[in-house]
Amino acid sequence: DIEFTAVVEPELIEYDHGPSPKFHTTVTFEDAGENETRLSMRALFPTKAERDRTVEKFGAIEGMKQTLSRLEEYLTKI
Repeated sequence: DIEFTAVVEPELIEYDHGPSPKFHTTVTFEDAGENETRLSMRALFPTKAERDRTVEKFGAIEGMKQTLSRLEEYLTKI
């Protein structure tokens, strides 16, 4: 489940993901020059063990790369 906790157009999205694993994510968007945007994501887990389990069991890093690739594709079409 995902619950959005903050949306500030066009610079910020925050959400809680859970229940298992439960973590909080902050996504920021910054102008990086001509037709470019810098996106930063920070996921905060309750423990290092939960973070490690999410990366190993769910392939979180590869999954996030795929999600960002789809987002980029979508945004270039609108």
